[in-house]
Amino acid sequence: MSGGCYPEIGESTHLIWIDSQTLIHGQLVEIRFEDEGETNPPGKTIDQLFPDEDKEAEPEPSDFNPPAAMFADLRAKPQIRHGFAFQLSSSSGANFVGSTANSDHGFGFSVIWNSQRPSRAGYSLHAYTLDELESRSAMRDYLREYIQYPSSVTLRVED
Repeated sequence: MSGGCYPEIGESTHLIWIDSQTLIHGQLVEIRFEDEGETNPPGKTIDQLFPDEDKEAEPEPSDFNPPAAMFADLRAKPQIRHGFAFQLSSSSGANFVGSTANSDHGFGFSVIWNSQRPSRAGYSLHAYTLDELESRSAMRDYLREYIQYPSSVTLRVED
């Protein structure tokens, strides 16, 4: 969970509240979109999260294009899970109950807010295959919606 402020004039700020989090079978994730509030704990910068990182390392390329060998290696690995089941609901009344397909490699749940439309945020629940990822195809949305504050979106993931 991260966010930032990137003004045309002045210094940009990027904060990370949760760098990574493993979801436990049946765990419920709720995102609340409010008009105002405090974050607890406060977000941290990348330098605060990773103080020992080599600052002189070569910058990552701006157009990350994984080599075909990486996809071949991923395809050769055994499948650990045969999919995930989802239950998603929003305070607007949107609901989704379903699961990934056997051919899916991964899924994502994204919530995006920006300062151009401050009274709304967009969210999506989507999945993708390795072929779609390699060809940079659009992800397949199970559900995509805009919400306005005060609103919430709740996701439960089960394997």
